[in-house]
Amino acid sequence: MSSFRHDRHDYQCGGIALTTVLVLAMFLIPTAVAQTAATDPLDPVPAANGSYFVESYSTNTTANLAADTNAAVSLLAEFYEVWEPGETPADGTILNESFQQANIAYSENATSERTEEQAVQAYLTDRRNQSYSAIDGLGVDAPLFRQLANAGTSITEDIPADSTTVKYSDTGNSNGAWADTDSDLGAVVALVNAVRGANTSSNPAKLAFRYPRPFRWSTDVRVADVLGGVELASDSLTDGGFPSGHTSAGYMASLALAYAVPEHYAELVANASTIGDYRIISGMHSAGDVIGGRTLGTALAAATLSNEENAGVKEQAVADAATALDATDTMTQDEYESLLAVYTERMTYGLPLTDSTDEPAVVPMGAEVLLETRFPYLSRDQRREVLRTTAIESGHVLLDDSEGWGRLNLLAASGGYGSLDGATVVSLDASAPGYEAADTWRNDIHGTGSLELDGTGRLTLSGDNTFSGGVTVNGGTLVADSMTAVGSGDITVDDGVLSETVDEPVEVTGTVALSDAAELNLSVVAGSATPGSPASTATTSAQSPSLTVTGDMAIDGALVVSGDTTVLAEGGSLLLATVTGSVSGAFDSITVEGVDGSFKMIFSNGQLWLVRVSTTIPPSASSSAATSVAVTDPSAPTDNASPNEATSVVSVGTPVSRPQDLARTGTSVLPELAAAAGLVLIGAVLTTRRRWRHRAC
Repeated sequence: MSSFRHDRHDYQCGGIALTTVLVLAMFLIPTAVAQTAATDPLDPVPAANGSYFVESYSTNTTANLAADTNAAVSLLAEFYEVWEPGETPADGTILNESFQQANIAYSENATSERTEEQAVQAYLTDRRNQSYSAIDGLGVDAPLFRQLANAGTSITEDIPADSTTVKYSDTGNSNGAWADTDSDLGAVVALVNAVRGANTSSNPAKLAFRYPRPFRWSTDVRVADVLGGVELASDSLTDGGFPSGHTSAGYMASLALAYAVPEHYAELVANASTIGDYRIISGMHSAGDVIGGRTLGTALAAATLSNEENAGVKEQAVADAATALDATDTMTQDEYESLLAVYTERMTYGLPLTDSTDEPAVVPMGAEVLLETRFPYLSRDQRREVLRTTAIESGHVLLDDSEGWGRLNLLAASGGYGSLDGATVVSLDASAPGYEAADTWRNDIHGTGSLELDGTGRLTLSGDNTFSGGVTVNGGTLVADSMTAVGSGDITVDDGVLSETVDEPVEVTGTVALSDAAELNLSVVAGSATPGSPASTATTSAQSPSLTVTGDMAIDGALVVSGDTTVLAEGGSLLLATVTGSVSGAFDSITVEGVDGSFKMIFSNGQLWLVRVSTTIPPSASSSAATSVAVTDPSAPTDNASPNEATSVVSVGTPVSRPQDLARTGTSVLPELAAAAGLVLIGAVLTTRRRWRHRAC
């Protein structure tokens, strides 16, 4: 894997000419232009002191506490708008009373509602090394990681009785470390240590802001009894609360692990958020402290991962983790959405808004490194776009720093784009490892842009999508795993596979065009059998269609049907799609998994049915060939049918006829046509019933 590099020339290309134009324009249109941060939404914006955090984080030292020279203090300088530090934490001045009241009230509520179980977890979070605590984010792979990294802690759930008066510290494993750099996962351990290395402490910022801990503001903020020893050891004159150091360290360790094991990215980031949340529950920190810790830890992780000195350990950590853990992403959509909701709420903790909520998001220089292994198939700018389109709204206290670190929603970013605002082209490689071969975008994607899939890999869309530019498949497999996965717009498959795996109909608000190199893969969910089929003795599955298409549908290439196809084996029919427009063309082949024979497709009154017409396999034919035998078009309108009620048969190798062009072939097909009319009625009722049932849920 190549190491990450950022090039300021790339960001500043054309800067001289652009600056000239902007300076002139400022005199001509002073108000509008002066408020424009950047012409390209992906261009980074420097911090208030004119620097970029990833380039200046080494200035974060206790000997340098000024906002104009210390990168960490500059990053968190918005805090000066709500609090003016004094010589000690006890003699500062509150500048934003509504923030202060909400901030401390949150701690009062959190500590008053704390359970015994939460008190134990708060103790473990406080006393354990944050790198060890971050391991929990590896989920099912956490036990194996602890074993292979020889990770250990001296802080157990068996809390000493005298912890109410004695402060215990974590001595780690038998070697005195949270994990060993000479273990099977030594490179991953080394990466975590590097990310938490020099110039990454929260102490300079604590000393600069000198903001008291919440239990010093209110006696209603109760520190957990088991942390009494820690509370007694703190010094009210020097022990500042903002930002939370545990939270910052938890994010750094978690993001380092996420770089090495991206398959657990969302879980690791969620666990980092939980580490911060337990700082509030413990009574040791306020919500504002934790928000500051998250922002600082995120920026420090990006800065250290961007540092060329860490390129080698990054590459080795990824390789070692892949070999030793062989982790896979098994998260469900429901699990993702649950984590995302909690994480996003904790980004602000509901503290009062202080400004406009509609300022465009900016992406900090170098922040894209945080997604480098999560989206290895995306370009640097595409990863920046993912960060931009998943950032939370502006206006939240402490989050509107100039560079944009505070608004980054990394859990949302782990789920892919939040919006497609232009033509988005991605390519995956089925022969590559991990996410380079297959990935799932779980966010609800909006915007006016389009999506084009190239390559040979698989991309799954599982969100409630509304992007309107349409989808083109030029290679690989696009999987629709929700009713609205493909957004709105036309669907074109020039080469590759369009597949659906959801129980409800996938909605296509536009046309569908399949080429001769395309494959349409539909998964059928059947219900109880209901009489009625083109074959007089067959049954029809009580099931909703796989697709609902509001435009025309042009078919070609291959059709593969899987799922509950039992009714076809019994000689019945399956409703595959409802189409508002016309259906034209023919499939070159039709394959039904688990069912042999020949098949035809009947399109009548906006419904596309798959019918089994033969169970005999020629001795010389293979199973796949037998399911692709051409059949003669037997369709014809009934004597009393109007043109738009006529039935057309889509046969393998036989183009679909328009209703007005159909010719009668004789009374031999009347039984099929009568049964088809029954199918129309049944399908309409079932489709309507299922759609309403789904929407009601």
